[in-house]
Amino acid sequence: MSKPIYQQTEGVVSRSVPSNIAIVKYWGKRDVQLPLNPSLSFSLEVSRTTTTVGFRFDDTKQDLSFDFFLDGIQIPSFRPKIEQFLRRVLPSFPWLEFFHLTIHSSNSFPHSSGIASSASGMACLAFCLTDIEKRLTGNSAADSEQVSCMARLGSGSACRSVWPGWSLWGAYPAMERANDEFAISLNEYVHPSFQHIRDSILILDGDRKKISSSVGHKLMTRHPYREARIAQANHNTGRVITALKSGDWSLFGQVAEAEALSLHALMLSSEPGYVLLKPESFQAIECVRNFRQESGLPVYFTFDAGPNMHLLYPAETEKEVTSFIQRDLKQLCNGQSVIFDRLGIGPVDLINEKV
Repeated sequence: MSKPIYQQTEGVVSRSVPSNIAIVKYWGKRDVQLPLNPSLSFSLEVSRTTTTVGFRFDDTKQDLSFDFFLDGIQIPSFRPKIEQFLRRVLPSFPWLEFFHLTIHSSNSFPHSSGIASSASGMACLAFCLTDIEKRLTGNSAADSEQVSCMARLGSGSACRSVWPGWSLWGAYPAMERANDEFAISLNEYVHPSFQHIRDSILILDGDRKKISSSVGHKLMTRHPYREARIAQANHNTGRVITALKSGDWSLFGQVAEAEALSLHALMLSSEPGYVLLKPESFQAIECVRNFRQESGLPVYFTFDAGPNMHLLYPAETEKEVTSFIQRDLKQLCNGQSVIFDRLGIGPVDLINEKV
């Protein structure tokens, strides 16, 4: 193969991309990272992955070549997933065969503890690759839908981290543009009350979870409640969209909590079944329910695929909820760790400083 001519032979790109928290959960997949059901989420602001990729032309190498560092440390166990992603996007980025990548990544939150680090991490890497493509070829940068489609090939939920604010991924009959290939933005449908949603994340257990989400998705293939779950997720997607449009916090919270508990019930009823929630998770649930009943405030919980609680509430109740967290919930947290997060501005190009 003749040596391609590129506009640059080396350089650096860097992105900061948020994690996201699903209200309607993605659980179970088919083919190459396509979802069994629609999922609906919002991107965060504080909980982010920052990835810097150095690229260097090397015409002596024979295959994909990269080094990966998390917080400055090489972790061999991460290589297979990154290599699989790079091979999947190779048709879009053929220059990968001629360049060595040095990938440095870090998270502002505990890795593999149920705060979707794979979502922000893979979306970050997808953006970095499109930035390199533009540097090397001069082609226009990929649009958000294209990046979302590529990010999905690394981690399904990564396709939602591409968007600021609210997004929907997966075919949903009531919304024509919704599809399985990439996530779409829902921000135009969202009531002002949900445009400033707060999410305080209680780190109830900072350890790496023992069962990965990838394993959980595979167990849905022959799950006894598979079809019922697909129907439930479609129904709940409609309910959340209705709540977002109208500003109905009661409906929103009801679905958010039901979805979280359903997700973990699916884990319990898998074959083999497993438990990711911790005793502190159940204690926090009871505390939140009691506080909501006593205060009358719209404060609700959700969990991702891990033991750590996301506490969801309107911005105008922040003072009261923060006091509640400090008084009743912080003592349950590992090292009293709480991340006070909110709906975020989305991905940031740290080299060009463009949102």
